[in-house]
Amino acid sequence: MLEEILPVAECERRGLLMGFRSAGSDRRTPKRTRTSATWVGIALFGVVLLLLLIFILENTQQVDVAFFGVHSHLPLGVALLLSAVCGILLVVIPGTARILQLRRVARKNLAAPAPAPPVDQAGTAVEPGSSGGDAAKNERPVEE
Repeated sequence: MLEEILPVAECERRGLLMGFRSAGSDRRTPKRTRTSATWVGIALFGVVLLLLLIFILENTQQVDVAFFGVHSHLPLGVALLLSAVCGILLVVIPGTARILQLRRVARKNLAAPAPAPPVDQAGTAVEPGSSGGDAAKNERPVEE
């Protein structure tokens, strides 16, 4: 209906078709957004939860669980799910610590100014790792 009033190119130029893109024909598909990705993620999470619930309900046999002297009786499905969650936490906690450490280092490196190149007594830049005897072939003027 909007095309009857304005041509498609004019609508796109004015930004009236936001959220849609032309696929080379008159058919337009909506752009992928964070909201659509979140919706797909939630739907998949719901399917996984449903499968876990079925797994727990089908494995209701009581098993004995002992951990550092603590003894308990749990359904098999719950015991397996609990062990899987503990295994996931063993990976996620150190991984999160490492990611935070790398972010802190990256933030520090972005905030720090770049180091000035080494300069010899004559005021020319010296290549890192070269000795004073090789300075003649490694010289370049220092920009000030």
